[in-house]
Amino acid sequence: MMMRRECGDPPASTSMATGPARASTSTSSSTPSKLSLGRACAIVGVSALVGGAVSSVYWGSTPLMLGDERTLRRPSIAALGEGARAKFDSTMFVDEKHEKDFAARRNAPLRTRVSVLVNEFSGDDVRVAKKTAGTVVSKFMKFRHMNEQGVAKFVHFERAVVPLYWPKTLDLALEAVKVFNLNETNNAAWIGVANRVEKTASKQVPEAWSHYPMHHHLGCLYSHLRLWNNVKRDNLESMIVLESDGAFLASVDVLDFQNIIDNAPKDFDVIFLKDFRKCPGHFVKQFKSTAIGQNTTLMDARRGSPNMIYMYKMNKKCGFAGFESYIISSKGVDKIRAFVAKRGGMDMVDAFVGNYLCKAKRPNHVIDCYTASTIKIDREEMGGYLPDWYGDERIEKSVDSHVIEHFDNNFTAFNLEACARPGNRYAGFIPVAYTEHEPDTVCACASDKISKSLNACEASLGLPLIPTRAGVRAHVEMSAASAS
Repeated sequence: MMMRRECGDPPASTSMATGPARASTSTSSSTPSKLSLGRACAIVGVSALVGGAVSSVYWGSTPLMLGDERTLRRPSIAALGEGARAKFDSTMFVDEKHEKDFAARRNAPLRTRVSVLVNEFSGDDVRVAKKTAGTVVSKFMKFRHMNEQGVAKFVHFERAVVPLYWPKTLDLALEAVKVFNLNETNNAAWIGVANRVEKTASKQVPEAWSHYPMHHHLGCLYSHLRLWNNVKRDNLESMIVLESDGAFLASVDVLDFQNIIDNAPKDFDVIFLKDFRKCPGHFVKQFKSTAIGQNTTLMDARRGSPNMIYMYKMNKKCGFAGFESYIISSKGVDKIRAFVAKRGGMDMVDAFVGNYLCKAKRPNHVIDCYTASTIKIDREEMGGYLPDWYGDERIEKSVDSHVIEHFDNNFTAFNLEACARPGNRYAGFIPVAYTEHEPDTVCACASDKISKSLNACEASLGLPLIPTRAGVRAHVEMSAASAS
């Protein structure tokens, strides 16, 4: 199997204590994850590659993407006890349109741009990027009956910013940050590095950024910012982003890329195409894969030719790294830009987005993040409400948005729902507030040491933790320092 060079090792484990004692009651509050800044992915890029499976690259625009989230009347949250479970499940919305239109969905062509990042200074990376692009093109040609040019106009190679080779690709870095109007008095952390280099004689990466992994993280940041600019420049509704090997590491088959966008909640800003074996947030919906029986690669075999796509919120993940495959919407780009401009910079792009922006109950809510995968997270690992039909491959359904919102905003209820289920594998979600004066915000997840000393299944445990509690303040200060 191909070794992934770009993203390096994942961050040190920050998972919470496993198997907390079980409780029986439910109350209070619950939500997102820990601000652990892990190693970011290294980006890759080339404007036009010749040869391989793709013979030409075209610019194209995508039509309006249709969301699938419905708002319907549901039983009250109080009715979510075990006694009312069957009644609640029986009233859940069954999307008959999906069932009826599945054949049409399975034949749906690619309508969204796929941007493949590639490091033009690495022959190996160029080769792998060609394979990734070739996989997308060949599969849509074979199974969706599109011609090569019809697919290729949606598949774009994008040059990465590689600081180690500056002044080569320095122009790309400057292009990436021009939207922030940087100047002598506004040279924001990280994103202002290229702006300072541009004013020097050598135009080379500064010494402080010339060593691994710093140049790697810096290039990753600029490369993604530049891609997001393309979303706005070309008036795209959304974009699928793959690193050079992204097609082989994605949590779904490439044939499901469009399927996921068409089934995405209307509020989505980012959808990560990553496998999470632990709970990243509340379960949202399940729908049929359009790649059933059409899985042909080695990674497809690993997935076992699954029949379903499972979508979850991604706002309770403690520790996040890796930007190898994701989908970003135009409004997601707008939100990130606005926040970065207000904050005055950003750092490692994957950790900054996954650990910092994808959080509910922040002082200023930033972006709405989801994850989609053909691998179902075990019930014993999940927090929040899980319907009886979860994992039933005969059924396509969504959990009502009001139910999700309740558990997103009630951390204790999120934990207690899991604690009431059989099994002893749920780790618990123990967030920490920003300050003692902001008890309804989430700064980070509690450290392992603190988490192990607490019982996430205790209904009286006030969440988020207030930083003035013994041992918590130091953890929060450390997290804040690593994020600055």
